[in-house]
Amino acid sequence: MWKYCKLHAGRNRPLTVHHKFKAYISGVHGFIKTDFDLRVSFDWYSYARVIIPNTYANAVCGLCGNANQDPSDDLTMKDGTQTSDEIQFADSWKVGDVPGCSSSCTGDCSVCSEAQKQTYKGDQYCGVLIRQNGPFRQCHRAIDPAPFFDDCVFDTCHYKGHRDTLCSAISAYVTACQICMLNPMFPAGLTCPRNSHYEFCGSSCPATCHRPSAPDTCEEPCVEGCFCDTGFILSGDRCVPIVQCGCVHEGRYYQKGEEFYTSASCQKRCRCQVLGCHPMDYGTSIVSGDPHYISFDGQAFDIQGSCAYTLAKVCSSDPRLVEFSVVVEHESTGGGRVAQTRAVAVSVHGYTISLERGRKWKVAVSPCLRLVSLKPRNNIIVQSASGLQVFYDTASYLLVSIPSTYKGHMCGLAGNFNGDKNDDFLLPNGKSTQSLREFVASWKVPVDGAMCSDGCSERCPICDGAQTAPYQSESSCGLIRATSGPFRDCHSLVSPATYFNHCLHDMCATNGTGETLCQSLQAYAAACQTTGAKIRAWRTASFCPLACPLNSHYELCTKSCDFTCAGLSAPAQCTQKCFEGCQCNTGYMFDGDGCMSMDRCGCMHDGRYIKVGPGCSVQLKVLESCLFWNFPQSRENVISSDCSEKCTCHPSGGLICEKNSCATGEICVLRDGMHGCVKQEGRCMVSPGAYLTTFDGAKGKLLYSGTYKVASLCDESSPAWFKVVVDISECTNDGIPACAVIFVFFRDALITVNNNMETWVRGGRVGTC
Repeated sequence: MWKYCKLHAGRNRPLTVHHKFKAYISGVHGFIKTDFDLRVSFDWYSYARVIIPNTYANAVCGLCGNANQDPSDDLTMKDGTQTSDEIQFADSWKVGDVPGCSSSCTGDCSVCSEAQKQTYKGDQYCGVLIRQNGPFRQCHRAIDPAPFFDDCVFDTCHYKGHRDTLCSAISAYVTACQICMLNPMFPAGLTCPRNSHYEFCGSSCPATCHRPSAPDTCEEPCVEGCFCDTGFILSGDRCVPIVQCGCVHEGRYYQKGEEFYTSASCQKRCRCQVLGCHPMDYGTSIVSGDPHYISFDGQAFDIQGSCAYTLAKVCSSDPRLVEFSVVVEHESTGGGRVAQTRAVAVSVHGYTISLERGRKWKVAVSPCLRLVSLKPRNNIIVQSASGLQVFYDTASYLLVSIPSTYKGHMCGLAGNFNGDKNDDFLLPNGKSTQSLREFVASWKVPVDGAMCSDGCSERCPICDGAQTAPYQSESSCGLIRATSGPFRDCHSLVSPATYFNHCLHDMCATNGTGETLCQSLQAYAAACQTTGAKIRAWRTASFCPLACPLNSHYELCTKSCDFTCAGLSAPAQCTQKCFEGCQCNTGYMFDGDGCMSMDRCGCMHDGRYIKVGPGCSVQLKVLESCLFWNFPQSRENVISSDCSEKCTCHPSGGLICEKNSCATGEICVLRDGMHGCVKQEGRCMVSPGAYLTTFDGAKGKLLYSGTYKVASLCDESSPAWFKVVVDISECTNDGIPACAVIFVFFRDALITVNNNMETWVRGGRVGTC
């Protein structure tokens, strides 16, 4: 029976098993070394290397050949026969299928012509590898640069000169040279994460959280990579202060916040926290269709209101828990008969991600937060180091998953997550209610400038068995539970009954519109794929077709991060599950807005993707460093947390950073997830419903109608004295309390504005434009 050992960039522990083999991380590579001198390394991205002793000549097989010094018979398939077809050869050694992947490219498979390759054979690109007087000349005799050069030209041309692809190809030859103790004079600069710096020949045995003291001598050759700054230590793939180190459990190191199973039986799941290791499971809350809600504890109810509501929020002062909130905003459709999810806002780690129906989104990402599914159209997955996961299909299905560490600490429409669904209807003050209407209304969230209703009142649809009967067939909602249908493999994992009943209700409420049916089926498809269940093709050109944006096409099962611009610069850390959606065509990558040609992809900086500015031309200044490039001004940039540095992304040239400072009268603030310099100003607002937002962002509701002083200069003797008074009244057409009159007092004037669009100055009415 085989036993498996998993090594990944999130670990920094050397692992030795009975002195038979050792697995460890060094520089930008992970290494495995055995007692019989087998050596395997991987750079976590694209470059893998296997070294065997001569005793294994003609005794090995696989993609690397038989090691008999004769390359002519290397394309030997698993059955012992030879082939000239590289795809057939590779496919014969395939050990398993990966969801969303195929054995060869599909559709329009782009191949670089010899004329296109010529550009990348020059000294400004891959030609630096073979240049006789170049930085690699001392390595040429030991390591033939020709195959590395060919690979470099192939990759760089295929990715249209993308800087990170070029540097990765060159770095592969650098690594091969260093293994042979040959250090080419080539400063292949890397953009290093926070609290670290680049070294061309750094120690292979650095200090880590698992072993804080680095050895005096290191048996392994030096390696290039990013190494921790003074005062920081390596925890997984990040440099942290030593007080931020994680846990050691049974001799293995885990990063702070990391989850793991304690045994091969997977019966106990733990999280590394400040106070140690704790068993864990997960709770999920779901919102789908004409919003149908299921709480963390399984309480089911429907909401017809068109307001914004707190779905889930941490209502605990436990310092071990990361606070977060999820707000869902509804909108009315079908003449007010039904409602649907319009937007979702996730707030965590000081950032807010706004996801709107129809695939519009705004997001800023921190080291503790990842936006996983950067694909055109369909699914978005947000994952946090705290264990929070939010899945939204941008149409009709939302899932929020949280670990058991949050049990009993939650509030909102999704309940308190204490295992008892009978007490889920808790109000913000902690009191329980049996009224669904009171419960839902208590978790309303004001939206600036928006008005909403609490339900559909007399317009609510009434759907009985006779009205839903036409939609029970397998050509309609019945497709969800069809025993031979496209979702049959999912029935044992996700109950089709709930989604079938939701579909019947929604179809009845919308008089059987095709869009409603497609969204109901899509909701069940999403629910299935979030569990890893296999679904079969259910869309056709005439039934629920999914229209894809320019330069993309529909796939039933596509991996979330395989086709993004960000994935060109760094290995994507994302879910291994596949989901239906639009996948960029060959030669294109998703950059957050659409599928772009790969030569227009941007850069990664501190885990954040930065777009290339429009209309920029490129001029190479010094290629050999992969760092020094000369570009005109670009518009896309990112500013550091203290506004002292501004980094700009340039096409094919990477990231250029320069010093930055705020002008006089400006301060550095975080706004909409981005740092920047802004003028110091405050804004106070009273919105419909009599909701008040203070200058510093505190929010609340004015309890009664009346006249309120909302702002005034406290020094009444100042020449700049002013006072603003508002009159809150419920005497409006819809009965919702709102500002009826605003009075602005100055030392020698009074301005009055009312809700009839009339303006009065010093008691006299004036015209407005």
